[in-house]
Amino acid sequence: MEIIIGLFVSAIGVALLVAGYRFYQRVMTRASELSQPQSEMAPEAVEVTGEVHADGLVYLYGHEFAQSKASAPMTLSREKAFAPLTQVELDPQDWATQLLYAPISELHASSCLDYRIVERQPSFLPPFPHKRWELEVIQRTPFGASPVMSAMEVAFELMRARKQQRVAQGKEEPGELWCPLDEIIERALKAMRQEISFWERSGVLGDVRNYVASAMVAQGYLIQPARETWLDRARSKRPKPNVEPIQALRPAVDALNERLAQYRLKHGSPFARGEQEPQEGQQQLVRETDPDLVTREGEFGEMPFDDALRISIYETLVSLKQLEPSGGSGI
Repeated sequence: MEIIIGLFVSAIGVALLVAGYRFYQRVMTRASELSQPQSEMAPEAVEVTGEVHADGLVYLYGHEFAQSKASAPMTLSREKAFAPLTQVELDPQDWATQLLYAPISELHASSCLDYRIVERQPSFLPPFPHKRWELEVIQRTPFGASPVMSAMEVAFELMRARKQQRVAQGKEEPGELWCPLDEIIERALKAMRQEISFWERSGVLGDVRNYVASAMVAQGYLIQPARETWLDRARSKRPKPNVEPIQALRPAVDALNERLAQYRLKHGSPFARGEQEPQEGQQQLVRETDPDLVTREGEFGEMPFDDALRISIYETLVSLKQLEPSGGSGI
């Protein structure tokens, strides 16, 4: 009996050794395959497709739309943002704000989206001071096919489904669907994160940026760098610009800049139009916006929408960042 048990244990040991050796061989073979350099596709061989909308133009020409990174505060390495064409480090907060501001203003200018400003109770999240008004938006017509617009349309669909459910349950009256802008941006961000990999995620500000960048890669305006080894493939490497097609977008960028300038003239305060500077002691929470809007109480109907939009986007991004494990400390 003892001999049989010994033979049985020995057989199991031999089987485990053989299985372990075969597994080791497969791992080494795969590692050898991954260690082989991959040839990088030449930019001229990449064909660009599709129209580039406002958010794509703001990304590709980020150095013209967002501020350069100031020396302080320190930015985490995963949040650092570099303009594709110039490789200049940009302010990640300002760039994310511009990536949302441009398409939303385009939607409003084309009557796809309408807004109203309503009173609200101050929140307990940064940034400070707490404002007492809230920007609500409503979808009037279908949005365009840009990355940010598509994500926002998904957000509205989710809000619409929730409202229909609450109406069916008798918890809410039927009517128009006015949504706080911060909820739309939060749900749009969730939709964005479902389409980017875990390794591409880099916080609220970086995820907005990376989502637009992924769309530009798919259209051929950006080129993913070659992954020379398996370790390179595990690292995050910035996509390279397909320079000639991007430069061909120069007229579209100039046209977008002109539209945004006209939009500020129509919907912005004297601060947004560059006709007035903050007085000494006034805190301008967001550049080119009226400092008094943050602390305004009552009489919200005449507020300039351009200023209110940028302040609301900024507040939403800062608030969402606080909810992340590595969020900043606010203003």
